[in-house]
Amino acid sequence: MAMAGFCSACGENVWLTESGGCTRGHSPDQIINAYEADVAPPVTEPELAAAAVPEAAAVPSSGPMMPAELGARKRFLTSPIVIIGGVAALLLVVVLAVVFFPRPKIAVTGFTVPESVLSGEDIVATVEIANTGWAKGDYPLTILMDGATVNGQSVSVAARSQKRVEVTIPAGGISGSYDISVAGWDGPGDTVWVMAPAEFVVDWLEVTPDPLDVNTSSQATAEVSVSNIGDVEGDYVISLTVDGAVVEERTIHLEAESTAEELFTFAVSGPGSHEVAAADQVATLDAHQILRPDNGTVLINQLSGGSNVFTVVNNSEDDVFVVISQPGEAQPALLAVYVTAQNATSVRGVRDTTYVCYYMEGAGWCGHCQRFTEAFDYGRFDATGELKSGGGMYTESVVTFGIKEGDGTPTESVGEEDFPTM
Repeated sequence: MAMAGFCSACGENVWLTESGGCTRGHSPDQIINAYEADVAPPVTEPELAAAAVPEAAAVPSSGPMMPAELGARKRFLTSPIVIIGGVAALLLVVVLAVVFFPRPKIAVTGFTVPESVLSGEDIVATVEIANTGWAKGDYPLTILMDGATVNGQSVSVAARSQKRVEVTIPAGGISGSYDISVAGWDGPGDTVWVMAPAEFVVDWLEVTPDPLDVNTSSQATAEVSVSNIGDVEGDYVISLTVDGAVVEERTIHLEAESTAEELFTFAVSGPGSHEVAAADQVATLDAHQILRPDNGTVLINQLSGGSNVFTVVNNSEDDVFVVISQPGEAQPALLAVYVTAQNATSVRGVRDTTYVCYYMEGAGWCGHCQRFTEAFDYGRFDATGELKSGGGMYTESVVTFGIKEGDGTPTESVGEEDFPTM
């Protein structure tokens, strides 16, 4: 193939010699963009004549034609024009790919959860999702709680946009701390504290004074301790009842994990045993009617109409309450007499009977419950007594308290339940 190129000295395309120079005598370093021509250079008459003599140099009479005129295919060497053209072509390919073949590019960019929620409430997590691609797409969003999937959904995001999604996570009823995160996201997760609601417990109830002497005052006080064992503050209504009836209701406010004591004052209707309650705490208040009877006061007498005499001598420092009943367990009282300390008394006109003598010693006599309320003891004489009359004769039976140990009739202690019923 013949070689052609642009001669900077000639200012046009020329045919080249075998050494690469211009056929017009210009050196190879003045030739640029050399290429192979697909056609042979034209042959002039001088060249035909020169062809008969091989040694003669063939010099064309005119320069080569332009490649467009020759229909030639040039093989260009690297040049700035070629580089710029290549870059432009690449950009065109990219633009065409974006326009005709767009793709979504979606990723999570943010994630937040509340610091705490109340037990039973749902956790609402906020997820930021961005699509930096040129097409709409779907993102598979998966929320994890302590590593386990609790919510999964597909989120559609428009091209070149950002979307905020709120995801509901059931917290359940168990309080504690839980780790919440987004599957496949490199960003950090967060911890949510599920708080137990306010929960109130009445710890204790104390009633004073106990026992209460209604002869002195009918007013009593009840102190109630209440604790909030929940994780949040709240209000609690204390309802104080006496014998099942509400005497006062009071609302108190308690911070989380705190305790408060409240003092209530209430009136007692009369002597007896009263039940005071607040929630599941119950206390029994004994209301007494403290009134010391006169010496020799007979409280029960089922044996009148006879001629016998029953005498009690009390040499002790405590008052005594003496009762006689028929022998046997749980017998009713037939005769009951009150004898003050360092005193004696006699009950006359007593019918004939065989009896067992019981006694109670102490202080603070309650006329309502007919017993001592302070330092009292129950006892019984071991021997059976007898009251018998007839033929103008009668019996005087004497029981003595406060004698020296070892003298008189032996006694034994008994329980309150063994004492004759009044």
